[in-house]
This record gives sequence, C-alpha cells and structure tokens, in this order.
Amino acid sequence: FNSAGADSTIIRGEKTKTIYLTEVPDIMQYDVIMLLTPYHDWLNQSSDHALNEEEYALLAEFINNGGRVIIQEEDALPDNPFNATVNPVGTKIARKLGAGFTIAYEVNGVPSYIGITTNMKVIDGPLTKGLRPWQVGNAAPILVDEGVKSTPLFEGIDNNSVYYPFCVDMQAGTRADGSKWGNIMVLSDADLWGHMGYMVDSTTFAKNILENSRANRAAAATGVNPHAEMVAQATTTTTTETTPYRT
Repeated sequence: FNSAGADSTIIRGEKTKTIYLTEVPDIMQYDVIMLLTPYHDWLNQSSDHALNEEEYALLAEFINNGGRVIIQEEDALPDNPFNATVNPVGTKIARKLGAGFTIAYEVNGVPSYIGITTNMKVIDGPLTKGLRPWQVGNAAPILVDEGVKSTPLFEGIDNNSVYYPFCVDMQAGTRADGSKWGNIMVLSDADLWGHMGYMVDSTTFAKNILENSRANRAAAATGVNPHAEMVAQATTTTTTETTPYRT
C-alpha cells in the first residue's frame, strides 16, 4: 500500500505480546484497515484468539460508515497450522461484523486446494482493473456464507480442475436497519502481495482498493449508502446518522 501512495500505520504483536486495535488513535481516519492473519493471545490455549468487544465496536463503526476491512488468511492445506488458528478466527471476525466465509480444505466432502498454478482468473471489476493473471502461490477456496452479497475478485483452479475464488469482497455492516454500508475483503493467499517470482501487480491492486474505499467512505460521509442502487435523476434525502470521514 505504501507503493500505491498510501501512508500506513502498522501495529504488530508477538507471541508473547498482544496488540489491540484500541491502541491505534482514531481508526476512523483511515481508508482501509487490514488484519494480517489476526490471532490474539497466541500462547493462551483458553482464549478464542479473536478480537475483544471494544475492537469489534471500533471495526463496526468503521464498516458502518463505508469502510473496508481486509482479512488476510492463508491456504488450508492439511499440513498447515492455519486451519486451526488464523483461518477460523478470521471467519469469526467477519461473521461478527455482518459478513461471513469459510476457508475450505474440503468442498462437499471432497479435498480441494489451489496449488502453485498459472491457471487463474482475474474477474473484471473496479477492484481488479489493470490486472492480469499471474502465478498463484498456494491458496484455498473461499466459500461465502449464504445470504452474504459478495464479489469474487480472483479464482484459481483446484486439484479437481474446478475454479474457486481465493479473494472475495463482501458487503458488511451491523446497522440496526440491516443495511450494509461497508465491506470485508478476504484473501487466502498472502503471496498475492508480491512474493518474489509470482509476477503479481500488487501495487495496482492496492491502488484500486484505495480508490474504491475512499469513494465509499466519501459517499457514506454524505449519508448515502455506497452500495445503494443508483437511480437516474432521482433525488433522495436521508436522516441516517453517519460519522464524519476525515483524511
């Protein structure tokens, strides 16, 4: 994101030290929030390792005001530790915030994984403009929960020669009226961000995300749901309470 022209704030915990979102001053100032394989309190086996209620409240406010949260997960190959750690935690976070997905290692009872392959698709849209296929570096199918509105961004071929998405953008939010003003994006391949040799244009992808997210935040700041269908020559008013968008 820095190479895409953004100013980034990074907070990073360790196995012996948990960092909380509440330690970041005013998260409403940001265009995008990225949770990189979130997993709180690694050494405490009695913890559910997800966010605490104060952190959920911060993210809910951000998303309900047009924000996008990216949850970076990893592939679900059976010998990887992610199946029992970061992947289910990411699922829990998304469901708590009005979206939902599963990083799958089986689809309908059949083992499924996306290996190192150039057999992938870039799905045309605002978030993928200017991108071309590249070599995927191990990923897993993302199965979106029923009822969640979503847009697949990238798909890869699995071991059964079936294409599944490994990056999905979902509408999200917890507003009282049920409307979804924000987004949660999930990825199951960290190599997408520019692992040497995979030839992915991660800078263009980051620029697209920033551009789209800024437009959504600006629309929400005026009281307009960024996901509302646009009707030509229609004039509407709203009494929706929003949080001012600051850049």
